[in-house]
Amino acid sequence: MKHPKILAMIEEVIGTNMIMKKEMKQLLKKRIKLKNCNQMLEEINPEFEKLINEKRSYKEYQESGYIFI
Repeated sequence: MKHPKILAMIEEVIGTNMIMKKEMKQLLKKRIKLKNCNQMLEEINPEFEKLINEKRSYKEYQESGYIFI
């Protein structure tokens, strides 16, 4: 093989490796963001369920027609 061909092959391999490293960094960042979102959802969901139950109880109370004086 001639030197220019070898050089072109090396440049191609290096470029590919750099692109793969960048993609892996981006993927890692996105996984971290996804993990944070999942943690937030785990914190929010119990409160959300509690509010749904309170809403259901309130609607049942309204439908029952009880009036306290």
